[in-house]
Amino acid sequence: MDWIAFICIVFIIWLVSYLRDQIKEKKRRKQTEGIKKHSLDVEKWVGQALEQSRVQQQVETSGLRKRQEHGKRISKKKVREKVVKSTGVRRPGGKCRLEAYLDIETTSFSKYYGEITVVGILICDGINKNVVQLVGKDITRDNLLKTLDGVDIIYTYNGSKFDLPFIEDSLGIDLANHCRHHDLMLDCWEKNLYGGFKKVEEKLGIERRLKGIDGRSAIKLWERYKNYQDQTALNTLLEYNREDVVNLKILKEKLTR
Repeated sequence: MDWIAFICIVFIIWLVSYLRDQIKEKKRRKQTEGIKKHSLDVEKWVGQALEQSRVQQQVETSGLRKRQEHGKRISKKKVREKVVKSTGVRRPGGKCRLEAYLDIETTSFSKYYGEITVVGILICDGINKNVVQLVGKDITRDNLLKTLDGVDIIYTYNGSKFDLPFIEDSLGIDLANHCRHHDLMLDCWEKNLYGGFKKVEEKLGIERRLKGIDGRSAIKLWERYKNYQDQTALNTLLEYNREDVVNLKILKEKLTR
């Protein structure tokens, strides 16, 4: 009887040890499979990222000439319009002071993660208005400084917190060192006009041709252009940006009346 009990105890000890080893082996296999699956997922993600990067490079290469031609057409067109109210401020020698109204479009609202997609600038000399838009790879330090050459003052909306810091981080230019900067949002606050630019436009009755498009829509429009070469999306984005800079001047005139 003692031998039978001893054998049973030995068998139970062996069985417990065997089951413990089986459980450990099962966990090890599961972890190994998980690592393999994670590696496959990572390889798949990297492959997709590389493919997307390749497609974007192809888009940039094939679309560069179109953007340059589009920029030239905009530059030639000059969008010359009569200014309703002249500034009346002149430089020595009788030349009118140059004012610029600036607004940028980006791929993110954070300067740390996004890049500039469009720089829109409305330049006024007191008689004529000229809209210039730098797009994609045409957004360079030299091109921006050349566009702003001779400008005395830049007007923005929330440019102190967004546009100028974004430009400085992306292009290494502190525009406040090149000409004076005036943030119209601060003027709006003095008149109890709070909120984003679109909200202030609504309160003051400033019209827009494009309805229902905002900063987030602008990001999606650029993504459609970059990923699918959607020229219509790019044209819509440029028109949205153009209305931004044109309405900045209208806002400034309304605030100074």
